Amino acid sequence: MITGYDARDGKRRFQRSGQRYPYPTLSESACIVAVPDGNGDTELVTLSPTTGERLWESPARDGYPRVVATGDRIVTVRDSTVRMRRARDGYVLWETAVAGEVSSHYGPPLWLGEHVYVRVDRDDRADEFVAIDRDTGSIQWRRNVGYELEAVTATPEGVFVASSVDDPDGGLLVRLDAVALDGTRRWKTTTDIAIGGTVEALDSVGDVLVLASDHELAAYDPASGSRRWQYDPESHRISVAATDGALYVSYRDTGGLARLPTS
Repeated sequence: MITGYDARDGKRRFQRSGQRYPYPTLSESACIVAVPDGNGDTELVTLSPTTGERLWESPARDGYPRVVATGDRIVTVRDSTVRMRRARDGYVLWETAVAGEVSSHYGPPLWLGEHVYVRVDRDDRADEFVAIDRDTGSIQWRRNVGYELEAVTATPEGVFVASSVDDPDGGLLVRLDAVALDGTRRWKTTTDIAIGGTVEALDSVGDVLVLASDHELAAYDPASGSRRWQYDPESHRISVAATDGALYVSYRDTGGLARLPTS
């Protein structure tokens, strides 16, 4: 069941039947739900986030679509073809086929910033990070990152990418790349943050770039990649949230909560 609530007072706005996976995608102007049609195919149904009214649905295709949304734009990918749609009616503004497999083990392999960014998996080689123009759908640039791309945070000035690389002492470490909007790599650094499962958070907040695994957290200078500070949460599992210029970390195994500096 999919239920929409008013964030200010908790009043229920609408309720619709739905499935547990994949989760709905929400933006300011759309709630996008993947709905199976009984034949093994899936269509995207877009609802009004205020009333639950059905706005439009996509043609049914095989497999689950990957979706991200912001404002009045929705980006989807199926079979490595990326499509930009209008939220209000689903009109396809452009579609671009990307060479390689656009995929991800954790969440959509898509991010929205000044460009549309996608993760491209290449067999037996490091992942590739691809930027697509938001207005035209033309591919702007492609850059190699670490062995497996884990997380992305986009800013008006550029984009930061976290990926995994081998630790000479065993295991995996997080590598950070900073790339300008024109594709120029501003810096890259291999951190000492180990990946136990996946990258928990990568956020630009205040004057720092915050990186967290499931039990480690550190802040980096967004201009140079040098580490500003490191925080030991004394917890086996953490979650991180950055909002309104503030940074919070919660201890998932003990229930603790802390606010951290953003400089």
